[in-house]
Amino acid sequence: MNEKDRQEIDFGHHLVSLKLIKKIHLMKALDIRRKEKKPIGALARELKYLELSQVLSILEAQINSNNTERFGDIAVEKKYLTKDQLDELLIKQEETMPPIKDIFQRFEELPYEEINNQYKIFLEKVDK
Repeated sequence: MNEKDRQEIDFGHHLVSLKLIKKIHLMKALDIRRKEKKPIGALARELKYLELSQVLSILEAQINSNNTERFGDIAVEKKYLTKDQLDELLIKQEETMPPIKDIFQRFEELPYEEINNQYKIFLEKVDK
């Protein structure tokens, strides 16, 4: 887990402690956030690091491993990507994930304005 993920989770727990959201909202938001990140293969194609045939070969190997091996690890093992390229893609992938406060906005029952205000306060405390 990287620092940004930890910060997003900490902010969610902060909102739970203030009783602005319930733990179930946090769990749903984290699940949505994870599902909305762009796949490594798609990012690699966008950056022209991989050809479509290579992506398909990696996906086939992933299926054959019963999804126990990660896409990026297979790509490096097959020498389709360097470790540096994979690291770059993983950073870019994290950047594609929406901020948790924006996901909370999708839940109509939550007080978004107060959540947004708390986010600003939370960031000020974290930056100090």
